[in-house]
Amino acid sequence: MPKPRSLVAKAEWEVAKRDHYCSRDRRHVIYAGNRRLSVRVDKRSTKTYCYECGCAIIAYSQTVLDDLKIEMGLSSNMRVDPNIRQLTSPNSDSVADVDRDEGKTRTPVSSLLCGIR
Repeated sequence: MPKPRSLVAKAEWEVAKRDHYCSRDRRHVIYAGNRRLSVRVDKRSTKTYCYECGCAIIAYSQTVLDDLKIEMGLSSNMRVDPNIRQLTSPNSDSVADVDRDEGKTRTPVSSLLCGIR
């Protein structure tokens, strides 16, 4: 089975090793030791954002994805589980809420970052 394609770029929170500027707003300085959002643009380059801009980017991206779900006729709290290829609601006790391989409950990335749901 082919790997599902993602609309979301590879991004992760990391700690800055040196001082530099935010890619979204050059007035924002990311000091060494501060958290920053690192987004892979292509295979060779990344863009880094300060914590405030990173949270704003994640919030905006979440609303765009929610709007896309609504446009498709899905509820914004529903998600597609690529392992079983069906829609599930996070409030149900269905198979999709628990990862069978790990036996752990999945936590949406958006709830881990910046307290956004």
